[in-house]
Amino acid sequence: MAVAKPPGFYGSQREGKIHSQMEFLGARDVTIFSAQSTSRHAGTAWASRSPVFKRLLDERREVDKGVLTVHDMNPDIFAPFLDFLYTAQVSNKVLEKNASDLLAAAHMYSIPSLKSICEGFICQQMSRDNAVAMVELACKYDAVSIREAAYDAVTMTYRDILACPNFKKLLEREPRIAADMLKEILLRTTA
Repeated sequence: MAVAKPPGFYGSQREGKIHSQMEFLGARDVTIFSAQSTSRHAGTAWASRSPVFKRLLDERREVDKGVLTVHDMNPDIFAPFLDFLYTAQVSNKVLEKNASDLLAAAHMYSIPSLKSICEGFICQQMSRDNAVAMVELACKYDAVSIREAAYDAVTMTYRDILACPNFKKLLEREPRIAADMLKEILLRTTA
């Protein structure tokens, strides 16, 4: 569990200051405590970027008096995620380290702008070596641009890809995704 204790936390704080104001106590839950005035500001910022947070804040504001618990997010991801909610920016340094995890959070909380940024960054990092893993990532988080880029990479080198251990592991772990990938290779190479 990670606990952030404002006041003065919300608004123009940047990533480093956000980290310094958080006390990390565990690995799965994040609870934010805020004063009534900062809670309204936080609710507005969060709700403006995420319909999921809007619903959560609307449902829980009266019951919990401004306390919101965010489940299933690693505290290391929560800080840059929270920063994005307030600034609509994420640095390349953060993306280099956490693009896949931020993509998962953006998907989970329906934040299309963050999802788009993560997808673009991940597509730039696409290679023959990581294409199979990227197909799986794309299918898991409904990331269309990643899936297309990965299928393009796979199609260009499909003989090598089909023989690689990553594809064999994918076939065992996620046969539906592997079948979709094979179908896409056939469609693209026979067209």
